[in-house]
Amino acid sequence: MSMITATTWVPRGYAAAYPTKYVFDEDEYARISKLAKLELDDAKEGLEDAKDALNKNNSTADGKQNESGASKMDEDAKDEDEKSEKGAEEDDEDLKEYDMEHYDDEPEKVDEDEDDEQEEGVNSIFGNIKSLAYYKDQNEDPYIKLPEAGDASDEEEREELQIMPTDNMVLAARIEDEVAHLEAYVYEDSADNLYVHHDVMLPAVPLCVEWLSTKPNTASERGNFAAVGTMDPEIELWDLDIVDCMYPTAVLGQNAQAGAEGPTEPVTKKKKRKSKKANSAYHVDSVLSLAANRQHQNLLASASADKTVKLWDLNTCTAAHSYNHHTDKVCALAWHPTQSAVLLSGSYDRTVVAADMRAPEAKVPRWGVESDVEQVRWDPHNDSNFYVSTENGVLHCFDARQLPSSPEESKALW
Repeated sequence: MSMITATTWVPRGYAAAYPTKYVFDEDEYARISKLAKLELDDAKEGLEDAKDALNKNNSTADGKQNESGASKMDEDAKDEDEKSEKGAEEDDEDLKEYDMEHYDDEPEKVDEDEDDEQEEGVNSIFGNIKSLAYYKDQNEDPYIKLPEAGDASDEEEREELQIMPTDNMVLAARIEDEVAHLEAYVYEDSADNLYVHHDVMLPAVPLCVEWLSTKPNTASERGNFAAVGTMDPEIELWDLDIVDCMYPTAVLGQNAQAGAEGPTEPVTKKKKRKSKKANSAYHVDSVLSLAANRQHQNLLASASADKTVKLWDLNTCTAAHSYNHHTDKVCALAWHPTQSAVLLSGSYDRTVVAADMRAPEAKVPRWGVESDVEQVRWDPHNDSNFYVSTENGVLHCFDARQLPSSPEESKALW
């Protein structure tokens, strides 16, 4: 099975002309080890929960066993003891026959004279190795020039990865044979050619992808990144200018915050389990939609199945605010094209909200539709209007200036 679940464009001029290869140095190893340990701790916690449930079921089943079953186990144990004694006798006979008792004994020491003779023999073999050199000057040896051929091949590969200023890049989240990955396509307009430039593996089924123009954990440094939301509650940020990347540059979520605080405590039975309750710091369910603010480039909005919308600060990779405007899964987001603080959100509760993100506690206007919301978009030609598509295949157009008193009284322009 092959399926593309999400796509987005990368504007021209942001991609590096020559993407670099992934470098696995000591700093990268330390960063990956730290994040991988957090995931391992989560897996251990899940395993402990499964074992506890299994032990509970086994104890219930053991309580129902009768005395006849216990006596049968005693007889089986007795038979096993008899077989073990018989097998031990057979092992003793084998040890005597092959003298296995002295197998691990150290061999007798060899005389020092014999050691000297052996050492001289070795030296005689490799002592005149310089006579094997054919060229007096190593620069004349053709085999010494092999690295130059390697440099030529590296230069050829570098040219193959080159992205021209006229190339168009599009990101596609794909599932193929139960393997999820993010593909970076390049479309050459002049040659009418579309091909996969490079891709990265993803840990779970991707649900949304958004392009970012700023580098995470920096003060507004320009970059070329992709934010990916999956069935997991974490959001991964990938550097699109690095080829064969093994791990994301940053992760937004509970694991990332735990890693930033320092080494985690060992997993114990008393340790607090991973929270499944919606909170203001991170998502606890699948991430269904992402929206980057083009005017405030360090802001990223995310919508989740945990019924919340999070506003992330990419300079610190933490959630600045959390919003609870909906009563069901939030699946669609769109920033206003001119009013940078207004965010449009759609939900499975069959409502659309236009909220000012600067006022989390303020009352928000709400429009209603006949079925679950699929997608929302502002009109690029008239920023007062927005569009809503629903599960029933209906497309609505609303005027944001006409605020309904209740979602049921919403009136669409068409």
